[in-house]
Amino acid sequence: MSYTFEQLKDDVRKEAEALRVHATVEELSRINFDDFNYRGRFSCIYGLATFDCHSKRAAELIQKCTPRYFKNKGLTDIRLEGFEGITKRVNGVKVKGFVLSRTSEDIESKHYSAIEAYILLPEANNASLIAYLRGETETLEL
Repeated sequence: MSYTFEQLKDDVRKEAEALRVHATVEELSRINFDDFNYRGRFSCIYGLATFDCHSKRAAELIQKCTPRYFKNKGLTDIRLEGFEGITKRVNGVKVKGFVLSRTSEDIESKHYSAIEAYILLPEANNASLIAYLRGETETLEL
């Protein structure tokens, strides 16, 4: 059974809601669209919030907030009608030892949270996600 784009969006919602609970107001306030870059260690969602997505604090937040983790390599097994590129990016495989891999300097072994996987996708509504995380809106449009 394939992990669907709708399931990914549900996991993103769960993670975003948990982030608003577990991240500090200060951490959430640092997330902004102008500095956001999903590829940057310091400018992705967790990088902006904690100054470094490989930090212990980022790992703690991910551990508390993420309902599912995704591998960086061999990403297959997600289906979005009309878009095939997503099948190469997300597989929905839960990864043990995520905190260790997040604090590692080895980028190649990186794993993604649901939000981190979602923001990589061309159809991601990152502006809405960031506004929701910052508390600028109570509605998350994915």
